[in-house]
Amino acid sequence: MSKILLIGFGGFIGACLRYAISGIAHKHLGSNFPWGTLTVNLIGAFAIGFFWQLSTQFIDTTNLKLFVLVGMIGSLTTFSTYSLETLNLIKNSEFSLAAFNILASNILGILIVFIGILVSKYLTILCVR
Repeated sequence: MSKILLIGFGGFIGACLRYAISGIAHKHLGSNFPWGTLTVNLIGAFAIGFFWQLSTQFIDTTNLKLFVLVGMIGSLTTFSTYSLETLNLIKNSEFSLAAFNILASNILGILIVFIGILVSKYLTILCVR
C-alpha cells in the first residue's frame, strides 16, 4: 500500500479520535479553557513516547511507523490548534490562562513523553519474561 495512503488512513483515525476526545473534555471540563486540545496533546505525547519506544525495539516496518506515528498520532495532536487557542486567550486578555496553557502543554507534554517511554519499557520487560 502506498505510504501516503497509510499516513492518510492513520490521519483519518487520529482526527476522529481528536474530535471525540476534545468533545468529551469540552463537555466535562467546560469551554473557558482549551481543555480538549490540552487533553489530546497530553494523550498524544504519551502515545508518541510509548510507540516510538516500541518501534525502536520491535517494530521494524516503516509502513507501520508511518501509519501510527505520522498518521494517527500526528493527526491526533495539533500544535497549530494549540497555538491559535493560546493566541486567542492572549487576545481576550486571559493572560494567566494563556501562560498556563503554554506551560502545561510543553512541560507536561515532555514529561508525559518520558513517562510513555518508561511505561513501554516496563511493559516490554514484562511481556518478554
